[in-house]
Amino acid sequence: MSSPRTHKSDAGEDGRFSVSGLAAGRYYAIAVARDGFRPVASPGEAFFDLLSKEATAFVIGDDERRTLELRLWRWPE
Repeated sequence: MSSPRTHKSDAGEDGRFSVSGLAAGRYYAIAVARDGFRPVASPGEAFFDLLSKEATAFVIGDDERRTLELRLWRWPE
């Protein structure tokens, strides 16, 4: 989770959030519901593989901005 390519942000009351400082490249974005979320102490490949299957992929260039509409994902029971 300390990778420069991994960011998290809490959504405001209006459901919007912002992440800044991304290097140009390909990313995945996912909105995870707090209810039922189980924090992972040492997230590894399996954790990110699970999230990437549900996430929205996007590409961003230098000094570029993107607006994404994300579906709220709930942690599997």
